Amino acid sequence: MFRILFTAIILLSSITTVIAQPSRLSLEDFSLTLQKPDGAQNVGVVVWDQRVQVVDGRQRPSLLGYKRAISGIAYPSMTKSKAPLADWIADRISKAYDKNGIRTTIINTTHNESWEQVEQKIKSSKAEQFLVVKLVKLQFDGIAKFSYMAELDLEVYSNDGNLMHSEHISDERVMGGVGGWKKKFPFHLVSILQDALNKPTILKSFEQLSTTESVEQKTEGADIIITKKGDEIEVKVEEITPEMIKYRKASQTDGPLRNIPVSEVFMIKYKDGSKELF
Repeated sequence: MFRILFTAIILLSSITTVIAQPSRLSLEDFSLTLQKPDGAQNVGVVVWDQRVQVVDGRQRPSLLGYKRAISGIAYPSMTKSKAPLADWIADRISKAYDKNGIRTTIINTTHNESWEQVEQKIKSSKAEQFLVVKLVKLQFDGIAKFSYMAELDLEVYSNDGNLMHSEHISDERVMGGVGGWKKKFPFHLVSILQDALNKPTILKSFEQLSTTESVEQKTEGADIIITKKGDEIEVKVEEITPEMIKYRKASQTDGPLRNIPVSEVFMIKYKDGSKELF
């Protein structure tokens, strides 16, 4: 009886060892199709992997997701090249923008860097604009049915490190059953990334950034109100309340007091060079 039990344990251990070996999936044949953001010229691309299981060391940066045994034990799947997923994403974003005539610079990061370290890389780069993609969750999981789950923080920065736009993306896609998940997984990954980066709010933020930079070269004797529609109004700001910005036209500093709702304003660029985002 002891010999039979011992043999069964050895056999089970061997099977588990085989199953526990991570599967590897290739992403080399897949690319992104991204719209050209108006105003984007020279973009620094930053992809920062902050997935919990990568940051705490339980999984490698090449993690793609998990497939589970009936017992619920999760076995990881990794990139076939063993390259970090964040590096693959940065490379594909860069190539997609390059096709649109946008110059790009990939600013490499690692999952164990702090945000202060990443921010310093942004400020020391010569790029004019920056797209930061923070991976909060990006992985598939399942037993009989697989889902791809994504949580991303997208941020756009000016060349002096000022945050111009921030947006949290949460998405989940059903990948199908055991038979086809390997084939469907890359398409879901690509689709999630494309949908996030092609959001009108993300594309518009580059246009607003370009508008803001052009405003800096305008008249130094006036404050500039930049609306969310991209309009620029040269003014003298008189008062800001939680609901309203009160101003006079720069060409009529003794003229009537005017109002614009705060909800319609993207930024005020003051004549002293300081900025205020709304």
